[in-house]
Amino acid sequence: MSAPASPCRNLCGIDELSGECAGCSRTLEEIAAWSGMSASEKARVLARIDSKQKKESSEMTKENNTQTAQEVYLCIGICTTDPESGQCIGCGRPPEGSVAADEDKETA
Repeated sequence: MSAPASPCRNLCGIDELSGECAGCSRTLEEIAAWSGMSASEKARVLARIDSKQKKESSEMTKENNTQTAQEVYLCIGICTTDPESGQCIGCGRPPEGSVAADEDKETA
């Protein structure tokens, strides 16, 4: 098993809150120890970084989807209800002032 390559991207800078490098997401301790780590230790560090990045990506996707939905379906409160679905024809949400609209706002 060959040793994994360093994740360094030459964008070095330690974030004060997380204690991780902004470029590669390793801690100072991991950066300092990297050259002496075994292949399995390096793989564990890379797995932690990968897991963290996937979680952050997922959170950003959820946040972007929420923003997009709010931007695309901007309700101005002049609702025309579709008789079949009960939803606003303009924005696709429950009409303003309805119980469903209040619940929708609470989950947004």
